Amino acid sequence: MPQHADQLRSRGRGCGYPEGHANITDADLAAALAAKAPLATHVITQICFDARATVDWARRVHRDHSDLDVVIGVPAPVSRQKLMRIAGGIGLGQSARFLRKQQNTIWQLIRPGGYRPDKLLRAFEPHLAAPDVNIAGIHLFTFNELAGAEAWRRSLLARLDAG
Repeated sequence: MPQHADQLRSRGRGCGYPEGHANITDADLAAALAAKAPLATHVITQICFDARATVDWARRVHRDHSDLDVVIGVPAPVSRQKLMRIAGGIGLGQSARFLRKQQNTIWQLIRPGGYRPDKLLRAFEPHLAAPDVNIAGIHLFTFNELAGAEAWRRSLLARLDAG
């Protein structure tokens, strides 16, 4: 372990891909995570609209790296055009496997009223305290739509407090 490993560990984080990446093999992703895990405290997932895939991936991370927390990356409410552009830019939209598996989600994104994170967050709720996944929190990707994301976050918290 390098000198100052505790300092590195206190600040370290990694990036996780619950459904893989269009341009990186699963073996290379696993090797990169294994190399980073000793220096990281948590891993933030990339966008994944499939809660089951994310939870299954978090379960594998816990099995292979039990000290590594998982923070689930969820897109904040943004326009469907921006969300699709960003999804394509990070490799999701280019993956034929992603497109085949996510046809229903893509339809939801392009119809009026499209994507809202509420439903995705509710799908994670039963797993948040599960001891076999090490889910430590949620990270909202705002895509520089800070005012809208903050308004949505406050509204969500007010609904949770009321209910």
